[in-house]
Amino acid sequence: MGKKTKQRHESRAVAKRARLGLRSYTLGSARLGEMRDSSSLARLLRSANAARSARGRLRARFWADGYLLLRGLLPAEVVRQAQSSLLAKLPSFGPSREDAGAGLCSPEVLAVLNHSELFYFLDSFFEEVAAPVFDSANLRAVQPGQSTGFHTDSVYMGKLMAANQPPVVACWIPITPIPVELGGLVVCRGSNSHPGFEHFRQTYGKLDLDESDIKGTGWFTDDPEEVISMGGRWETAEYLQGDVVLFTMHTVHGSSANCLDRWRLSLDFRVQAGSAPPVEPSCNKGRWSRFRHNMSEFPQTMEQAKAAWKAFAPGTEPELASWNNGGNVASAASPRPELRVSATRAAAAVGLLQKPTLCAPPSSPVSSGLLGETLPPRALVAAVNAAFAEAIEHAAAEQAAAALEQEEKQIRNEEEELHQQHLELLERLGALQAEAMRSGDNAGEQALGERFGQVMMELQELAKRQRCQELRAWRHRVRRHSPSWSRPTSLDMEDHLSRAHDIFTFWFFEMRDRLRVSFKPLEAKLAPVPEDHAQQLLCGSLRHSPSARTLRNSGRRSAQDKFLK
Repeated sequence: MGKKTKQRHESRAVAKRARLGLRSYTLGSARLGEMRDSSSLARLLRSANAARSARGRLRARFWADGYLLLRGLLPAEVVRQAQSSLLAKLPSFGPSREDAGAGLCSPEVLAVLNHSELFYFLDSFFEEVAAPVFDSANLRAVQPGQSTGFHTDSVYMGKLMAANQPPVVACWIPITPIPVELGGLVVCRGSNSHPGFEHFRQTYGKLDLDESDIKGTGWFTDDPEEVISMGGRWETAEYLQGDVVLFTMHTVHGSSANCLDRWRLSLDFRVQAGSAPPVEPSCNKGRWSRFRHNMSEFPQTMEQAKAAWKAFAPGTEPELASWNNGGNVASAASPRPELRVSATRAAAAVGLLQKPTLCAPPSSPVSSGLLGETLPPRALVAAVNAAFAEAIEHAAAEQAAAALEQEEKQIRNEEEELHQQHLELLERLGALQAEAMRSGDNAGEQALGERFGQVMMELQELAKRQRCQELRAWRHRVRRHSPSWSRPTSLDMEDHLSRAHDIFTFWFFEMRDRLRVSFKPLEAKLAPVPEDHAQQLLCGSLRHSPSARTLRNSGRRSAQDKFLK
């Protein structure tokens, strides 16, 4: 095994792990997957021909998955300047001081929050001017060992979650590069729309902390298993400067623990369509943030509230049972069009998508339509079906990659085992040869001959097994191979000469090369023009001038005659 191959295998063996609550998951496993990148669709919004289709696909994916990961939406240099500004001021202010917000809001930070690329995408996504919901943003400065529990932002939004309000979208921006070990944003994919979360959305999801009596952080739980037991799948990514993540108010999210010795910095704010009607503030606005630790104002814990919510709402059980069984029994209260994806795709996704399996689209949590826009039923059906088909294909691709990785490990183990067996047989063969040279007894020689024949038969059998193993390894490499073509290189004169199929073609290129050399002094006096363009312009300007063409050809013949003499 070569050095580079060994290093590649060693790098694959180092699995990246993230700590969610008290549990540790491997990135790329069935419990913790990688977020899907939607930046290629986002770039299509600038194309006049593809913008409408891209917008529909982005909205369907956003509604089905609950988030959009947009790689490189912001210039990395602008984010780095904001990082430098924050790191220079954080030691003197500290995240706990009351005046930290005003002191840390530098022009570099504002340049990130108000960047034109970000709001160009948001305006295109909403198809109208997008406006921040509040006049401030949140700076998250997470110290080593800290993490955020799992929750939805709907519980903090108050009257903004009313039925007549267009959806609010969260915009999260990493300021520092965030590897998995630094503890970045994690989302439960599909938790905003999966029917397994329907009771969760009807209880915790409709909670208004200012109007409740629940104290503490407002987090639903610190245990990630409690969330994915309802469905969905945890996903995260290694975030780079310039990335942006959008997610809905009903998407369950949190952060993994910061396991490194440096701070993790990020910004987030809320945005919605600029045409949203004004919200009359509640008389209890800010009550929870001021008195949430006061036992007389907020006597109940989240665990006590969950115990009261434990029973399913009437009519929910048949729907979930039909979802698990691959059917679609729509209740009279919430009719849903019957949609399915192929059984092959659903079967391929087993093991990567958490049960209940996504074999039909869920009911929309937004009664007024996706992002405030009323879509025709057929268009909504097609968009959601496409989004879920894409999700299952993505899960199937991840499962296939994991299966190939497991097969490669098995092949390497078999190769090592066969190699060790081959070495042992060679050692036995060498020992028998040495014993035969020392022995002079005919009976002993006969016994040695039988033992020698047995070892040779084992060697032949091992050789067959090794050939079968090599064939299997070759087939595995073929399946894992992804063809890639390098950019074509420009052909020089040596390439033309080596490709000449006869002596006349060869002599043509040879003479053309000699003519170029002879006209070098003349070329120095002319403006440099690419060869192909010069030929095209020359042919175009002289196409209808036979006398000029004749003069040019005669000049070439005279130059050739000079070199042929």
